[in-house]
Amino acid sequence: MRSKEELVREYYSKLKRLPAFRLIAGLGVAETLMVWIRSIALGTEFLEAALLYLALGIALYFKQVKFAVFAYDASMFFYLIISLTPLQPIYALGILLPLIGYVVVAYYKEWYTYFVMLVQGGLPSIFYGFMPEYIAYIALITASFAAYIHLVNLKALSFHGFKSLELLRPFLTGSIHKDYRLVDSFLSLSGVKTDVIVALLKLGDKVLVVPKLHFGLFGEAGSSRFLYDLEEMCNDCTAFHGPGSHELDAVSRSESLKVVNSVVDFIRGGEWKEEKFYGVKFWQKGRMSGITLLFQGKSLTFLARPGFGIDDLPESLWNYSYGTGNYLIDTHSEVLKVDIDRKDVEDVKEGLSSLKRESERPLYFAYKEAALPDSEDCPGLCNRKVKVFAVSDAEKKVGIVYVYANNSHECLAKAISQVEGYDRVILVTPDDHTCTGTFLGSLYEPAKSCRVLIEESRRLLKEALAELRPVKAYSGVVKVGDVKVLGDFVSQMMSSLEFVGSFVKKTYWIPLVVPYLALITLVLFQTFRLVP
Repeated sequence: MRSKEELVREYYSKLKRLPAFRLIAGLGVAETLMVWIRSIALGTEFLEAALLYLALGIALYFKQVKFAVFAYDASMFFYLIISLTPLQPIYALGILLPLIGYVVVAYYKEWYTYFVMLVQGGLPSIFYGFMPEYIAYIALITASFAAYIHLVNLKALSFHGFKSLELLRPFLTGSIHKDYRLVDSFLSLSGVKTDVIVALLKLGDKVLVVPKLHFGLFGEAGSSRFLYDLEEMCNDCTAFHGPGSHELDAVSRSESLKVVNSVVDFIRGGEWKEEKFYGVKFWQKGRMSGITLLFQGKSLTFLARPGFGIDDLPESLWNYSYGTGNYLIDTHSEVLKVDIDRKDVEDVKEGLSSLKRESERPLYFAYKEAALPDSEDCPGLCNRKVKVFAVSDAEKKVGIVYVYANNSHECLAKAISQVEGYDRVILVTPDDHTCTGTFLGSLYEPAKSCRVLIEESRRLLKEALAELRPVKAYSGVVKVGDVKVLGDFVSQMMSSLEFVGSFVKKTYWIPLVVPYLALITLVLFQTFRLVP
């Protein structure tokens, strides 16, 4: 099976944005004028039917007014063309009904979609008088579309017990209308309760937070807002991405907030354990590269895979982290090029087990942050804030640049790493999903090389280097019980997406050709009827 990212990218790429509404509306005005001119020759019913078709579209699927006008524009093209043939022009209003059905059924119940198709396609014919053949034509188009949708719905039931469209509608509503309540409500019906472990490391007055939670699904759905909700309640906190993928997404923002509140409560009044520092360690094992902050009873490692990319380490590494105290940060510093396999996982464990606590070291730390100026667009960023952490053991100096993105292109990580005075500089993105899935066609856009981002990061790194000060380190672990996460349901959804999506890609055209086949049949029938 292909990766989750590949599947989602592929199927989102099939959804295209409509042109600007100004263009669509302008074309609609021009075509209405042409219909009015043509009605001078054909009669007022030609214009009246067209205007009723437009009014019904806007009224019946008002959530998609832009598409309603677009459908009117496209239908009027066929309407004007057919008016030049012996066929009644009203038949043109049925040609795009399956396309309208595809859009409407994504937002409304199936029965309402079929009602829309019957009413918008059939009612304008009242201006042409009772036409049994036309009513049968509209009924055939609607019935064939309903049969196809029923088949698509059945395809998903075997995977997760939900119809295909029951899964699709909430996500489209959240993605396009930025209303995530339906997504959270839908996901809350599934998922599993689990204990969420949160590792905390306090360096000076700054707290590094690594929860056993994935920051998805998208927008404000699930635990996507965890990063920001945490920072709003704890200005000195920064959340990092640990091992795991969407199976660790909270099913709703309210579940995510349970974890945030528990973390904040601990920070304000919990018992911290002071940690002796044993230095900064660099290691390489196989394809895995690590920068480890080694303490007496804990360690915190920033993981990367230079040249191969890193994205969502297996959840099994969380069990290893909690059992050994070796907590891991998946830096998401480079777009995944080669899948992470079992050997990579074993290399992480071996790399960490090889580290020795030889002698206590002083801990120097500095923190800087800034907001990027608006002078230049930086693709892939969900937030224009940049954080920089500088850590030293009096010998090695490490810089950590934290940007709010879902991942990063390799060129950006390399550009940021070239700062004099540091032994290593690593880029970290927290797999931020707040700006993913919010625009059709650009679901996952990694951060790209951007002049102001590079310049500001380098400036902050230099300032942090100059401000390194000795600090003490403290650790803590928070355990939040009964948090509902997606669990295996996400795998079921992805299996369904691959299976149903493959079927739809091969067969979606069937309802679309029905109106044309019906028209050809009608023309042939009329032709043979006229033959003596």
